[in-house]
Amino acid sequence: MGRNLYLLIREPDQTIRSLWKDKDKSQIFLLVIVFLAPIWGYFGLRISFDELKYGFIKPGYGGVFAGAIGMEIVIFLFLGYWIYRIRKNR
Repeated sequence: MGRNLYLLIREPDQTIRSLWKDKDKSQIFLLVIVFLAPIWGYFGLRISFDELKYGFIKPGYGGVFAGAIGMEIVIFLFLGYWIYRIRKNR
Protein backbone atom coordinates (compact mmCIF):
# COMPACT_ATOMS: atom_id res chain seq x y z
CA MET A 1 0.00 0.00 0.00
CA GLY A 2 2.85 2.42 0.75
CA ARG A 3 4.17 1.94 -2.75
CA ASN A 4 0.78 2.71 -4.26
CA LEU A 5 0.39 5.86 -2.16
CA TYR A 6 3.81 7.09 -3.20
CA LEU A 7 3.20 6.27 -6.86
CA LEU A 8 -0.27 7.81 -6.75
CA ILE A 9 1.32 11.16 -5.97
CA ARG A 10 4.32 10.72 -8.28
CA GLU A 11 2.66 8.96 -11.27
CA PRO A 12 -1.12 9.01 -10.73
CA ASP A 13 -2.08 7.95 -14.24
CA GLN A 14 0.06 4.81 -14.29
CA THR A 15 -0.88 3.82 -10.74
CA ILE A 16 -4.63 4.18 -11.29
CA ARG A 17 -4.33 2.37 -14.64
CA SER A 18 -2.51 -0.57 -13.05
CA LEU A 19 -4.99 -0.79 -10.16
CA TRP A 20 -7.89 -0.58 -12.60
CA LYS A 21 -6.37 -3.15 -14.96
CA ASP A 22 -5.45 -5.60 -12.21
CA LYS A 23 -8.83 -5.08 -10.53
CA ASP A 24 -7.00 -5.17 -7.21
CA LYS A 25 -9.96 -4.30 -5.02
CA SER A 26 -8.03 -4.61 -1.77
CA GLN A 27 -5.50 -1.93 -2.81
CA ILE A 28 -8.27 0.35 -4.11
CA PHE A 29 -10.15 -0.11 -0.82
CA LEU A 30 -7.03 0.69 1.21
CA LEU A 31 -6.41 3.86 -0.81
CA VAL A 32 -9.99 5.01 -0.27
CA ILE A 33 -9.72 4.33 3.47
CA VAL A 34 -6.46 6.29 3.70
CA PHE A 35 -7.96 9.26 1.88
CA LEU A 36 -11.04 9.26 4.11
CA ALA A 37 -8.90 9.18 7.26
CA PRO A 38 -8.72 13.01 7.80
CA ILE A 39 -12.47 13.41 8.18
CA TRP A 40 -12.86 10.23 10.25
CA GLY A 41 -9.99 11.34 12.46
CA TYR A 42 -11.59 14.73 12.95
CA PHE A 43 -14.94 13.26 13.97
CA GLY A 44 -13.33 10.71 16.29
CA LEU A 45 -11.21 13.32 18.04
CA ARG A 46 -14.08 15.79 18.19
CA ILE A 47 -16.43 13.31 19.83
CA SER A 48 -13.76 12.20 22.31
CA PHE A 49 -12.76 15.76 23.21
CA ASP A 50 -16.33 17.00 23.64
CA GLU A 51 -17.27 14.01 25.79
CA LEU A 52 -14.23 14.50 28.03
CA LYS A 53 -14.46 18.29 28.36
CA TYR A 54 -18.21 18.99 28.28
CA GLY A 55 -19.86 15.62 28.92
CA PHE A 56 -21.82 15.93 25.65
CA ILE A 57 -21.16 16.58 21.98
CA LYS A 58 -21.39 20.27 21.11
CA PRO A 59 -23.36 21.02 17.93
CA GLY A 60 -21.02 23.68 16.43
CA TYR A 61 -18.07 23.09 14.13
CA GLY A 62 -15.00 25.24 13.74
CA GLY A 63 -12.09 25.90 11.45
CA VAL A 64 -10.57 22.46 11.89
CA PHE A 65 -13.71 20.91 10.39
CA ALA A 66 -13.51 23.30 7.44
CA GLY A 67 -9.84 22.35 7.01
CA ALA A 68 -10.66 18.62 7.06
CA ILE A 69 -13.45 19.10 4.52
CA GLY A 70 -11.16 21.23 2.35
CA MET A 71 -8.51 18.49 2.44
CA GLU A 72 -11.10 15.89 1.44
CA ILE A 73 -12.30 18.04 -1.46
CA VAL A 74 -8.76 18.50 -2.76
CA ILE A 75 -8.06 14.76 -2.51
CA PHE A 76 -11.28 13.78 -4.28
CA LEU A 77 -10.78 16.37 -7.02
CA PHE A 78 -7.26 15.03 -7.60
CA LEU A 79 -8.43 11.42 -7.76
CA GLY A 80 -11.53 12.31 -9.76
CA TYR A 81 -9.51 14.19 -12.36
CA TRP A 82 -7.12 11.29 -12.93
CA ILE A 83 -9.86 8.66 -12.97
CA TYR A 84 -11.84 10.74 -15.48
CA ARG A 85 -8.77 11.23 -17.64
CA ILE A 86 -7.91 7.53 -17.65
CA ARG A 87 -11.46 6.42 -18.42
CA LYS A 88 -11.71 9.03 -21.19
CA ASN A 89 -8.52 7.80 -22.91
CA ARG A 90 -9.49 4.16 -22.55
